[in-house]
Amino acid sequence: MDVLAGQKVYRKVADVPDAIDIVDVFRKPSDLPAHVADILAAKPKCVWLQTGIRAPEVEEQFARAGIKVVADACLKVERGGGHSKM
Repeated sequence: MDVLAGQKVYRKVADVPDAIDIVDVFRKPSDLPAHVADILAAKPKCVWLQTGIRAPEVEEQFARAGIKVVADACLKVERGGGHSKM
């Protein structure tokens, strides 16, 4: 699939041509290591692991790369629907 709901679909986070503010993760912790290299290559400002998701080793990799990490928190609840700035 190349387009979904009228929007271009990217197979990898690193393929997104624009700067990325937040990568919002809805995957179980055991799935995260397979995505680390791709996310690091994209250089987002923040990786947000949704409620119930903790992966200390992965979180540390992002933090060492200078990427802000929020874990075990709901983006909508914490940021009020995403309208405020990071």
